[in-house]
Amino acid sequence: MKHVVRLAKLALAAAIILVLVRSLDLGAALEALKHASPAWVAAAVALNGAGIVFSAFRWHRLARILAPDIRYPDAIRFYWIGSFFSTVLPSSIGGDAVRTALARKSGSVEAILTSVVMERATGLLMVMVIGAVGLLIFPGADQRIPMYHLLLVVLIAAAVLGPVMLFAGAGWLDRRIGSMSGSKPVVTVILAKLAMVARSTLAYRRSLPVLLETCGLSLVFYLLVFMMQAAFIMAVGGNVSPMGVLVAAPVVLLVSALPISINGIGVSEGAFVLFYAQVGVDPDAAFAAAILRRIVITLVASFGAFFWIRQK
Repeated sequence: MKHVVRLAKLALAAAIILVLVRSLDLGAALEALKHASPAWVAAAVALNGAGIVFSAFRWHRLARILAPDIRYPDAIRFYWIGSFFSTVLPSSIGGDAVRTALARKSGSVEAILTSVVMERATGLLMVMVIGAVGLLIFPGADQRIPMYHLLLVVLIAAAVLGPVMLFAGAGWLDRRIGSMSGSKPVVTVILAKLAMVARSTLAYRRSLPVLLETCGLSLVFYLLVFMMQAAFIMAVGGNVSPMGVLVAAPVVLLVSALPISINGIGVSEGAFVLFYAQVGVDPDAAFAAAILRRIVITLVASFGAFFWIRQK
C-alpha cells in the first residue's frame, strides 16, 4: 500500500509539471533563470537560511516549557536536519519526526512532540489569519482568486476553530480510548500516546504569554517567507506588489503543505504559478521563480546534511 501511495504522489507531481511545461513557455522561463539577478538570488538564499534559524528559535521557545534542557544551538541543528529530510530526501520520514527523534534526549518524546505540534499549529494559525486578511483587503480578489469564497470561509473557520479543536483534543482522545477497550493493543497504545500529547498542550494554556509571543514570532517568520517569494520573482525579472504577495504567498504555503506529492514537488510549483498569476505576475516569470525557489530551498536545506553527518 505504501508503494502505491508513493507512486500516486510521483504521478501527481509529474502530471502537474507536465501541465506547466506544456501550458507555459519553458524556454522563456529557462532564459529568465539564466539571467537571474545575483543580488536578488543572494537575498532569497539569505532569507531562506534566516527563516530556518528563526523557526528554530520559535520552536525552542515553545520546547523549553516542557523540555527545559533543550539548547538553542541544538534546536537549530535539529531543525536544519529536519528540513533536509523533508525538502531534499524523497523519504517517507517527515522532518518533524526526525526533529522529534533527535531532540528526545532533551526531554520525553511526548514533550518534544507536543512542542513540535504547537510550533506547527501556531504557525498554521497565523498563516491562515494572514491569508484571510489578504483575501479580504485585496481589490477584486473575489473575481481573481480561484474558489475565493470557499477559500475565505475555510481560512476564517480554521483560524477561529483551530485553537479550540487543539485544546479539546485530550478529552476527545480519552473518550475514544475508553470506547475502544476491546481494540488491538497497538491501536490503544497509539491513541494513548496521542492523548498524552494532547494533554501536554494544557501546559501551553497556562503559558499564554509564550503562546502570544510565538504567534508574534510567526508573523515575523512569514514576513521573511513572503519577502523570499518576492525576491524569487524579482530575481527573474518579474514584478509583484506587496499586496499581491500578501494574498498569494499564504495560499502557496498552505497548498504546498498538502501531503499529496513527494516533497511538494509539482504541487508547490503549480500553486506558485497559479496564484501569483492571479495577482498580476507574468505566468512565465512566475514559473521561472517557482523553479528558482525549488533550487534554492533544496540547496539551503541540503546544508542540514552536514549537521546530520556530524550527528551520526
